[in-house]
Amino acid sequence: NMPGAESPERRACVLSVPFGTDFCEAVATFVLNRAGVDPMAVSKVILLLPNNRAIKAMTEAFVRKAAPGLLLPRMVAIGDLALDEALGPLLDPLAGDDAIWPTMTPAARIMLLAELVIRHRPKGQQVSAAEALRLARKLAEMNDELEIEQVALGELADLKPEADLAGHWQSSYDQIQTILPAYRAALGDRKLLGPAERRNILLGRLEQRLRNSPPSATLIAAGITTSASAVARLLRRITRIPDGTIILPGVDLQMPMEEWDALLPTSKEDGPSKAKRNIEVHPQFHLKLLLDRMGISRDEVTSITSAIASTQNRVIADIFCLPEQSAAWRDLPVTRKKLPNVRLVEADDSAHEAKVIAVKVRGALEQSGQRVSVVTPDRELAVRVAAQL
Repeated sequence: NMPGAESPERRACVLSVPFGTDFCEAVATFVLNRAGVDPMAVSKVILLLPNNRAIKAMTEAFVRKAAPGLLLPRMVAIGDLALDEALGPLLDPLAGDDAIWPTMTPAARIMLLAELVIRHRPKGQQVSAAEALRLARKLAEMNDELEIEQVALGELADLKPEADLAGHWQSSYDQIQTILPAYRAALGDRKLLGPAERRNILLGRLEQRLRNSPPSATLIAAGITTSASAVARLLRRITRIPDGTIILPGVDLQMPMEEWDALLPTSKEDGPSKAKRNIEVHPQFHLKLLLDRMGISRDEVTSITSAIASTQNRVIADIFCLPEQSAAWRDLPVTRKKLPNVRLVEADDSAHEAKVIAVKVRGALEQSGQRVSVVTPDRELAVRVAAQL
């Protein structure tokens, strides 16, 4: 084969950690089992993870597995804006002949957008500094989303709203079409990049480097679920290099195929579809979208463990089914409607609620090696639980 040529006979290695299984523990076990008895083999593994928090959690998982000690694999967050520096010799020089411009600092970016908001405000309208900063943050988020999905600004101009918008909506729409091009032009003049754009460039060059010069190290991408185009292309490339592996969390391999196929965004040719209005919030939607963009069918995904999905996991999957499939709930057996680990507590007040939770946590921690997380959207409740503990 020519250098860098793809191996069509290699089957994509895409694994899934079953729902309800500790993801970091499963990945650490997989890496250690692949390394075998060679203690140095683990250090030759490169783990691509979604962010720095994932690196911390994965490091802790390897430490728990280490007995008495272990050389850790190299772990890199693909969300790191210094990805070229983080991967070091593997991709040196990642920039190639064309140096990649640095990222504009977050504060400078907000100030630039706020200045553009004031400069391009509708005629006769006053915008306070506070309002300009608020709008600047929203515009920064919107611009990042457009760049992550690699949507050209020209596509915004081609948008044809189906309904007549109110005057202030139309005015805002016109402002966006003026401010965002001016913002990107200002970045170009300063030879700076936005964070999402720089990340896209780095991921694109990493994909190109892996295509032209596959690394000798074992490359594993774990826990990356974003369906952004640049990420999907990189993951697709990893499945085509020797020893490249993708590990995803909780792909539902038992979901009926008709339900899995229904998790598709409505295409323009289909016209408006009320039946599919909620698919984006389905727990499996972005996993399916990522697999589709990678060109991988669900049949090519295998479980990382031999564990069989528990009854509880199937109940949770049933709960999160699409609305049109919920009619099947009537025909489910009783065993598919029980959540044995769910408890309902009717507390007198938040202090009583916090005390009940603290007692449950304390009881769980009496078991050797047990770890407990308290997940709540109520910050006051979290503070009360911590105080009780």
